[in-house]
Amino acid sequence: MKISLPKLHLAWAVIAVAACGLLIFSGGGHPPPVVFLPVVIVVWAGGHGALLLLGKLAVRGRAEARKAGAGSDSWPPALMVVLLATGIAALVGVVQLGGSLFLGKLYPFKGALWGMTMAVWLAHLACFAGLLLRRRWAGKCSALLATGWGLLMAVQIVGYLYRGQRISVAEIGLAAAIMSAMFVFGAYLWFSGRVSAFLSADRSADI
Repeated sequence: MKISLPKLHLAWAVIAVAACGLLIFSGGGHPPPVVFLPVVIVVWAGGHGALLLLGKLAVRGRAEARKAGAGSDSWPPALMVVLLATGIAALVGVVQLGGSLFLGKLYPFKGALWGMTMAVWLAHLACFAGLLLRRRWAGKCSALLATGWGLLMAVQIVGYLYRGQRISVAEIGLAAAIMSAMFVFGAYLWFSGRVSAFLSADRSADI
């Protein structure tokens, strides 16, 4: 599977047009939704700029991978999943930081929790960029992130049971299944020859 940058730009443009149309034709209110139109336009422009930057990273990663003789241009499905997940997590961090700057206070968390969550989002952002650049360390980072989320799920399950709350077998079973899937996925990313072959030689010093 290949990542099509023009299609991503088109999809983002369609979303922006739909959002603008919704604000314009959604009627009155206080304040009227149309006043948020400049915000949508700024986000739209910023999104296209981000896509251009990501496209350059992907092109650079593909070129360096070819020089290193690393795999094909078709992304393994597992890495596509990781790329999407880390991209979403990085976007959450951008929203958290942007919201904090806009409001002039920590948002949506307070104190040390804000810093901890930002550190988590930054780790995902680094992994996301590393994957686009096809660094081998990004594959190991992806495995560690998946395992880390599995461990977090395990801690939550243990805490749930330790507090002696009424147990829902369905909820515990679902949580255990997700936890196990994260561990298995992390192990696959760590040991997969296909993932390793797709990524280029480690050039982390260039980032």
